[in-house]
Amino acid sequence: MKREKLFLLKGLILVILISFSCKDDIMPALPRLITNAALEITDSSAICGGVITDDVGCEILQAGVCWGLDTLPDIEGQKKSVDMVTDTFSCLITGLLHDTIYHIRAWAATRQGAIAYGNDMFFHTRRRDTVREERTEIIRDASFEKGFALTPRDPAIVQQGGGFDKTYVDTLDFGGDGSHPVWMLAQWYSRYNLADAPLTEDGEGVLTYADDGKKIALYPDHSLWMEVDASREYDSARVNGQNWPALLIAQDFYQQSPRVGEVDRLEFTMELKIEKCVNMMAAGTYNTNLHTAQSPFYFILVNNNPASDDYGQKIWFGLPSYDYRYPILGYSEIVLWDIGTSMYIYDVPANRIWGNISLHDGAWHKAKIDLKPWIVRSLEAMREKGVFRNTTPEDLKITGMNFGWETPGTFDAALRVKGMSLISVKLVRNTRKAGGS
Repeated sequence: MKREKLFLLKGLILVILISFSCKDDIMPALPRLITNAALEITDSSAICGGVITDDVGCEILQAGVCWGLDTLPDIEGQKKSVDMVTDTFSCLITGLLHDTIYHIRAWAATRQGAIAYGNDMFFHTRRRDTVREERTEIIRDASFEKGFALTPRDPAIVQQGGGFDKTYVDTLDFGGDGSHPVWMLAQWYSRYNLADAPLTEDGEGVLTYADDGKKIALYPDHSLWMEVDASREYDSARVNGQNWPALLIAQDFYQQSPRVGEVDRLEFTMELKIEKCVNMMAAGTYNTNLHTAQSPFYFILVNNNPASDDYGQKIWFGLPSYDYRYPILGYSEIVLWDIGTSMYIYDVPANRIWGNISLHDGAWHKAKIDLKPWIVRSLEAMREKGVFRNTTPEDLKITGMNFGWETPGTFDAALRVKGMSLISVKLVRNTRKAGGS
């Protein structure tokens, strides 16, 4: 009998112990959990979760994850529960700080109100994508401090003589340090030669070179005066097929120019003021089809990809500005064939460069435009003409530019220009890889 009572006592103790595991309010046992490593980590979110490896006979009502900046986070801080409790669970946590280390733990709540936690894990949110601009100035010496290498008056001498570097006739350095200019000054078809012209300086610090038909001057604000007095160049009205005087500044970009397709923007700016433009033609001789004074800006686009069928083909890419004939800037693009250079010309609509202004008002005006979309458009225009069908923006480089006066009519004209800039902009995205353990 005593023996039976002993067995009954042992059995009662076992029942009581089992009851205490999850059905008694005294010393409840806790489910066992493992915290999983965070997945799909971004700069502000991550997928986190865990596994219930043993419920120890408990009824689990809730499960989720909790997180914080310190080790061993608990549900008194930031937490999230899953909609349906299963052995393996996960949820998306959001609103995190970027580039920050977070600690996480899986948790589970029993019917008795006990909270079990998994092991501590951490992860590192990504650095928020930051965009850095790589900016490269393509036009050198925009202040004109190094002066100009002066060309002969006949462009054929340059073409036959091996280029500007081998044929320039003088250096107009404005009294600088003697370093070789990056700019060229073309004086095409002029009667007069700026070579050996003396450098003069007035009381306001303006440095000037001049001959009987042309003048170039550098102001203290680094603006450049360019003047052609065509009334001294012509004896009579120009006729069809006759060459005309031009005063142009030019520069090559071979070294510093990227491929158009490799950059995100090509930011062009320039300030321009027309100081004078006087029609000096005799009465009854002015013909708008033959005569004007204008100041176009042209870049040279070249297919520089040896693997392309269009390799070596070129486009004059134009930014129109002043033209005596047109007080109102044009609204249309222009596509032409230039017989003299055997190159196509594409002109951007002038009002898209300068805005709805008139360059005839004698005031300073500023051009500001991203050239890249217009270069892409120029290729489309070329294809519509049946050319450049094998050229992409990645094939193109801007290899040079020229700007200044073209005077195919008897006009005395002067302008000032400053702030000339062409910046290639490449967007570089910086990211930091996420980690965890």
